[in-house]
Amino acid sequence: MKKAIILFLLLLSAPYLAAQQNPETLKGQLALDNPRVINYLKSLDTSDAGEKLQGIKLSDGSVTLENHVFLETIRSTKKKFSVYLFRIGAKTVAYTWVEPNGKPLFIPPCPSDYGDEGQYVLSGDVYTWKDVQPGDGIIIIECVTDKWINEIKRTK
Repeated sequence: MKKAIILFLLLLSAPYLAAQQNPETLKGQLALDNPRVINYLKSLDTSDAGEKLQGIKLSDGSVTLENHVFLETIRSTKKKFSVYLFRIGAKTVAYTWVEPNGKPLFIPPCPSDYGDEGQYVLSGDVYTWKDVQPGDGIIIIECVTDKWINEIKRTK
């Protein structure tokens, strides 16, 4: 009888637990995924530079940062942004965010012949701002240049 009650409760709670893992809106998905990925990124240390990452699973079941090689972290206490640089294949990408009370961070433009938008949120949706806005969560930037990296290092 005890097993039957436990099984009944598990079956009854399954839809609720599934709803908690699979948010129905983009906002809900990002509310779950941004803090999880930010904590993962903050756990990276300079000793991890050059390491290929296993990545982290998102609420939709996809994995971000898988096979990315960690390069470095750039943080600004003054403007309150964080930039984590990775290499994926031959390309450098940045995972960035600006704290809610920070200053917007300029996004480098992509070349005119670049086929994609060049900046996305964790869900893969296009991020349409020209700057990473404070409090918007993680923005993945694909058109990273040495010039942009040097500029943000100077604005720290």
